Amino acid sequence: MKKEETVFDLPIVLVIVQTADFLSITAKIIEETLLLGELSFDRSSLFIKGALTITCNAKRLKKQRIILPKANATEAAFIKNVEIIGVDHLTELLAYLRGECTILLTHTIFSNYVTDYAKESFNFTNIKSQYQTKRALQITVAERHNILFIGSLGSGKIMFAQRLSSIMPAMIFDISSVNEQNIFH
Repeated sequence: MKKEETVFDLPIVLVIVQTADFLSITAKIIEETLLLGELSFDRSSLFIKGALTITCNAKRLKKQRIILPKANATEAAFIKNVEIIGVDHLTELLAYLRGECTILLTHTIFSNYVTDYAKESFNFTNIKSQYQTKRALQITVAERHNILFIGSLGSGKIMFAQRLSSIMPAMIFDISSVNEQNIFH
């Protein structure tokens, strides 16, 4: 039986545990914290999609900390001034909330994740001919449109897709640009 993804498993379990008086959390902590994550059947937390976007929006909502699966902690830590707490298992989360253990905050150095595409061999200027396709890609990047590559084997779909990032604007890490430019990458 396949379990579909949801980001509400951890919050739902936490509400059930708190309602059953197994855990006492102050209203202030609840107000300052965003909790999200999917639980597997063995109660371990699973990777979720969109952690960066959710973290960005949580910061706008004045959340001070986010508790999410450890697999997403590095991605979410790109957003500054928000405590990112990654958990592997439900028991680890409950122990943390009871004060029985501490979890180190996750920190990410943005420059470690950005590649300088100009130095790579996948450069858009290496493409010879196919001028209409090149022009379509330039317009796509400039106007932030979508593009779908369709063609027979060997027509260059993968070649264009690999080199597309070399003509995209450089990633500038700023909280105001996360929803627009960086998520576009």
